[in-house]
Amino acid sequence: MAVLELINSGDEIGIRVDTNINFYKKSDVSVSSTDSYIIDFIVNDIIVASATPDEFLFPKEASLYDLMILIKGILSGDESLYVPYPTVRVTNTDGNTYNISAGGSFVCTPGTVPSGIAYKRPTLTGQLTSYRTGDDAWRLLNSEYVNTQPAYPVSYAQLDTTALDPFRTLLNNNAFGNKNRFTDENGLQVYGNNYAIDHLTNIGWYLTVQSAVTWNNAIDNSVAFTVLGYTDFYLPSIKEMESIVDVEDNDVLIYSPFNFSNAIGGVDLWTSTTNKGETTRAFIVQPLVSATQSYNVARTLKTSTEKHYIVRKHY
Repeated sequence: MAVLELINSGDEIGIRVDTNINFYKKSDVSVSSTDSYIIDFIVNDIIVASATPDEFLFPKEASLYDLMILIKGILSGDESLYVPYPTVRVTNTDGNTYNISAGGSFVCTPGTVPSGIAYKRPTLTGQLTSYRTGDDAWRLLNSEYVNTQPAYPVSYAQLDTTALDPFRTLLNNNAFGNKNRFTDENGLQVYGNNYAIDHLTNIGWYLTVQSAVTWNNAIDNSVAFTVLGYTDFYLPSIKEMESIVDVEDNDVLIYSPFNFSNAIGGVDLWTSTTNKGETTRAFIVQPLVSATQSYNVARTLKTSTEKHYIVRKHY
């Protein structure tokens, strides 16, 4: 089994065989791509070749053959001088295997380079009926919840269940190279602009709780909100609100970066999700209900005045 590795433009590729048999060598070869291929050289159904990235070595069983490898666009010269070598079976970096017949040719192309992080968006509420522009179902029906994932991600965002603080620790590095679930826009945990990125869900949170307004005003104010040059904020759905609830503490949003300490039963937070059974009401999150009851999801009239958070899709 051989590995042909094309390193960088301008590198030389040397091809040689055992000194007791015929050989062909080509140097000063211009290389224009980067990729690795696993190659089997087969004689009578037996793999006879082994290699390092810059040379091919053949045992004496192959001495009846001269070596011929044509890499279109990579090796240059008079192909009529090459003596065909038996079938070459190529397995590329995507795992696909195919045969190159004697005297055939193949093209080395760069493999796909992994990039980006696949984020774990909060579960959809399932609401399909929109009751106004900008509400939960409207965002779904207008593809506002679409979170295009990279085809070949570097990693998948998930929590480290073995960490001392699993709710706030990622298994893999975030976009800033650390394992903090929450950071500010600079990858730190300073939050000088009252903005936090959730590197698990890809949601950006404006950390200042907004003044109490009606449900319609909460949606309008969120859509109109601008900070740090971001203009794509919205009122979070019930599932998005619940994604930051940490029930380890009875006061479920008291942790950093939210640091929202709720007086018992004192503050309810709007969501963009309507109560289907009574559409004049929308769902609210109560971060602390009583000394013995943690957060609660309730329904209240849309004409009530409640506080709310503002969010956006960060990446």
